[in-house]
Amino acid sequence: MKRTTGLLLCSLLTLAGCSAPQPPPPACPEAARTPAPACSNNGCEWIALPVRIQFDEGDDALTTEGEQLIAVVVESVADRDDLRVIAIDGHASDGEQGAESLSRRRALAVFESIREGLGPSLPIALRWFGSERPLTVENTAVDPRPYSRRVEFRALVDRR
Repeated sequence: MKRTTGLLLCSLLTLAGCSAPQPPPPACPEAARTPAPACSNNGCEWIALPVRIQFDEGDDALTTEGEQLIAVVVESVADRDDLRVIAIDGHASDGEQGAESLSRRRALAVFESIREGLGPSLPIALRWFGSERPLTVENTAVDPRPYSRRVEFRALVDRR
């Protein structure tokens, strides 16, 4: 399944006309070998968007706060002509039943909401990681699992 999501990301990078010097894992050797008419290796950069959509334990339904945050994301990227791809990364916390499937459903829920707001004009890449990439918290008295139930965003930006 990870190879499939990696290939999806590579395909979207190719469609967008970009090759990223350091795409988020999994690595995309196909995209790195593809000529990049829209931006050069030094012209595109992956950036993390400072928005994290949180989910309730075992749930893939967007909360009201999640819907509001997605509206902010849609508004902030809608008119940017330097964006080539938005990547949506779904995650689950340790101990959630069916973490792989749950993280996929979370990514899809966010995808559908963003696609509804943006339309088909911007390629969107989906990845899901189950509970493989938990967030850590500095305060060891705090349970980190609720923070790991999330969807995060990255964007491929043409810096030229």
